Amino acid sequence: MLQLTDSVTELTGVGPKRLTALGQLGIQNISDLLYYFPFRYEDLKVKDLAEAADQEKVTLKGTVVAEPVISRWGPGKTRLNVRILVEHDVVMVTFFNQPYLKDKFETGVDVAIYGKWDAKRHTLTGMKVLAVQSADNPSFAAIYSVNKSVQQGTLVKLIKEAYEKYQAVIPELIPEALRQQYKLVNEQA
Repeated sequence: MLQLTDSVTELTGVGPKRLTALGQLGIQNISDLLYYFPFRYEDLKVKDLAEAADQEKVTLKGTVVAEPVISRWGPGKTRLNVRILVEHDVVMVTFFNQPYLKDKFETGVDVAIYGKWDAKRHTLTGMKVLAVQSADNPSFAAIYSVNKSVQQGTLVKLIKEAYEKYQAVIPELIPEALRQQYKLVNEQA
């Protein structure tokens, strides 16, 4: 019999170490995990360059036009530069201290990159490489408070698994009349 008071150890990959790390976030049971809400959302919709404001976080989609170049500038510090064609403009994208991303870029391949736009220099400081938006990669990304032992991806995976496994026992908190009036989905949807 499944209950929301079950320990998070009922989920795949949660052993003693991960249980301790989740406990530091205040997550002990399935209910704590399901009601652990993000502190903000990032808009990952592809943005038109003409609409992008200076220093705004945006997602740009374009075609890689040149091989990526890695430069080193100090002990353990790297800069990865790649040029992408966005509409009719070539934009320089720079990733700091992420040399492993070099393998993600191939000339002639389309990519979507999330980062901070610099309108004066016409450059993007890359934060992450995205795939084309789909059900697995939505246009809004939830950002949770995490720690060194529990990363964003791990937490999201655990929340999805808990929801799929415990969906039938999640109580409905909003009265039916309010859900219909405001067209809200129920807890099981």
